[in-house]
Amino acid sequence: MNRLTKTLKKSDPLTETKNIDGWQVYITRPQEKRDLPPILFSHATGFSALTYKEFLQQWSDKTGRIIYSYDVRGFGDTQHKFSKQHQVKTHNLWLDLAEDLAGVIATIASLESIQRTNDIILSGHSSGAVFSILAGSILETKKLVIFDPVALSFFQEKGWNILALINKRHKHPVALSTANRKKSFADKEQALAYYQKKSFFKDFTDDALNNYLDGSFRMNGTYNLKFNPHDEALIFETQPLNMARYLKTYTNEEFRNHTDITIYGVESSIMLGQYPCLYLGHLFKNAKILILPHGGHMFPLEKYTDLIDAL
Repeated sequence: MNRLTKTLKKSDPLTETKNIDGWQVYITRPQEKRDLPPILFSHATGFSALTYKEFLQQWSDKTGRIIYSYDVRGFGDTQHKFSKQHQVKTHNLWLDLAEDLAGVIATIASLESIQRTNDIILSGHSSGAVFSILAGSILETKKLVIFDPVALSFFQEKGWNILALINKRHKHPVALSTANRKKSFADKEQALAYYQKKSFFKDFTDDALNNYLDGSFRMNGTYNLKFNPHDEALIFETQPLNMARYLKTYTNEEFRNHTDITIYGVESSIMLGQYPCLYLGHLFKNAKILILPHGGHMFPLEKYTDLIDAL
């Protein structure tokens, strides 16, 4: 039985999908709900919330919390796309995406009768971790749980600043690869075979890889990518030149001094291993940093159990 067949036979009665004001929202409910504030999770660039369904279900079941997740602007089945204003590379796109998140939280809180939005635990992975921190400052969130936030080493920052100075942001290595990603396959089976051979996906669980495909592609004669790769590349091209300085600029001091933030990382992440977690952790007075021994940057989607055990 291949990875595709095995996953398609499973049912997921505890995950509910809603389109709320044009945002694709997933609601993951635990097997046994406890009277605790919910979590809102923001996915990494180039993925969709559906990709994380297996991980979020395990986390929900372990904590007894409802977990909301959503497709970021331009991705998955969210109807909101990048505007001409977003295409201006000097524009503060990352803050815009964080403001999107703050708006999604306010809307969900109203519809779900959540009394205080700052009680919602914000969470995110990679760029989604950064959006969650920024949105947390807007909403005066009390608690965050984030996974391998985006940051650069000292030498990478210097290189990135030089590229920005000479107007070569499009040379960002991740932006170059995403802009040229494969956008169409004959069917899902062909796409699955293609991604199984990619080293980046080699440690994904069967469910995570299948959910990645379901969240990022749709069948319309051929199996096509749902989002524009140039929008994905734009997020990397507008990545802040110094993430710690950027977050210090766009978050308030009271938030950094009083919010409880737990940062999970892994030793061998492509995001410089422990570096971004330690680097950004210094911004927060109440930061707790946990470095796990196994996995890469995509560890919430990988087959290792370290993260679920640690949560």
